Amino acid sequence: MAQSPQDIFSRARSVGLPQVVSGGIGGIWLALYLAGIDFIQAAANLIILPVEAVGINASNVVQAFIGGAARIVQQGAITAQQSLLPGQVWAVGPFSFAISVGAIGIALYVMAELLSLEPTSDTIPFTFTDLPFLGVDEEEEGD
Repeated sequence: MAQSPQDIFSRARSVGLPQVVSGGIGGIWLALYLAGIDFIQAAANLIILPVEAVGINASNVVQAFIGGAARIVQQGAITAQQSLLPGQVWAVGPFSFAISVGAIGIALYVMAELLSLEPTSDTIPFTFTDLPFLGVDEEEEGD
């Protein structure tokens, strides 16, 4: 049950002013310690949270590359196996596994070529267009 303000003030008068002041100062110190703990936690999170996000997203990228390639090869192997069953008609038959491995090789080659390109100031990627006043001038300056 909530106490009325009169009960709180009468209790404070019965305790005495030095005890009330001491309790108030103790509350201020406690608030300062809690604020210091919050500051330390915020400073730690300033480093921890971005590093954690980079780690999670890096693992997602690796999982997408390796896991995606593994799923394609796995499906190629399953298709090759099923094409050997009696009564199955599939144009490439057991070569579907080789085709899936070849598709992964081609995809890795295209990715390597794209990553080896020099960065440009193209506003719209792969269109070789620049908007005026945006991007970098790619023309060489004379000496």
